[in-house]
Amino acid sequence: MADAALDVLTAPRFVSTLMGHTITTLDAGSKFTVAVTSAGEMFAWGENREGQLALPKSSCVRKPKQIFAPAMDDDVVTDVACGWGHVIAKTDSGVLFSWGLNSHGQLGREAVKFDYQ
Repeated sequence: MADAALDVLTAPRFVSTLMGHTITTLDAGSKFTVAVTSAGEMFAWGENREGQLALPKSSCVRKPKQIFAPAMDDDVVTDVACGWGHVIAKTDSGVLFSWGLNSHGQLGREAVKFDYQ
């Protein structure tokens, strides 16, 4: 059961986990957020039931966690867009990467076995 004291925070607070990073863009989906830094790093937090945080599936990630994706090692992420349960990231070379829920083809590609953990 979730701790009710952690579920509703009414006062804005500094996201200390991202201290030292310059956030250039961010977007939010349904109960999750993805941020991109000036260095092209991505951080994600919130609900992860659909794998939308590009992390092994879990119910919730409460603090920003860096996304590491081997397929994107040679790319610098410049923009990100979040849907209900999926993410699309654009790189400096214009390449798109997608992950998360694909029940209606929203990833723009077929799913492969390693997309789901």
